Amino acid sequence: MHCRSRGRVVEVSSAVDAEDAFLDRSLPPHTVRRYVSSVTIAPGAVLGTVLGVWAYPDDEAYLSSGLMAQAGAAGSRVVFVTATRGEGGSLDRERWPPDELGEVRAAELQRCLSMVGVQEHIFLDLGDVDWHTPLRNEDADAVDAVMARVATNTMLTFGPDGITNHEGHKSVSRWTTEAFRRYAPAGAGLDYAVHSREWGEEFLPHLESLGAFRDGAEPPIVDDDQMHLDLRMDGDLLELKSGGDHGAPESDSWIGRCIWCRSLEPSHGP
Repeated sequence: MHCRSRGRVVEVSSAVDAEDAFLDRSLPPHTVRRYVSSVTIAPGAVLGTVLGVWAYPDDEAYLSSGLMAQAGAAGSRVVFVTATRGEGGSLDRERWPPDELGEVRAAELQRCLSMVGVQEHIFLDLGDVDWHTPLRNEDADAVDAVMARVATNTMLTFGPDGITNHEGHKSVSRWTTEAFRRYAPAGAGLDYAVHSREWGEEFLPHLESLGAFRDGAEPPIVDDDQMHLDLRMDGDLLELKSGGDHGAPESDSWIGRCIWCRSLEPSHGP
């Protein structure tokens, strides 16, 4: 499935089917949103119910915020899961003690989700150590529990590479893939976040110079014919994503595209 340019305006109001046990209710109600984008996602027909599963606050912003906003505006139900509060990501533990950093990152996450109109958010509140340490395997059941309750059509997460070779990313990728195998309904799809070759040529050298990749990283760079979802943002949607992408460079080519490759994992759920 390739979503390509028609440049039409999508304007809908989306109702949310809340699940009381999981929801973070600090987000404002979703209102009518109007986006101009080079990608058309028909209301409810292309993505259906979208479930994004990520490791830390900020994963949602740079990897999927544009797609979440567009899908919600087109009428899809969008559910977002964050495994940890990212308290282990401090580079200066005196200035940013883990507990304090976790709360700051959680607040940034809530702001981002509010901006893109996501009302269904689940914090798993798992422990975060550092990017060299996988998340605890015994916590994988938390993703299973969400997947069993949300009838997902499109599932979004990291590929097995974890984007940056971050062990927490790779844990979430593995858990999500396994949950998809067990619980996804027939016809559902699992999409892994990737980068275009054009993007990689422009930005990977800079990111590598900043130490953005853990040793041994092999960033997922793909050619256009390997892309399953290719969301090219402009106008209001690009402005929205740039506001939600906390810490991103001010460059349209940096943030103006969300790309996904479809995993070949089969779903065996009901």
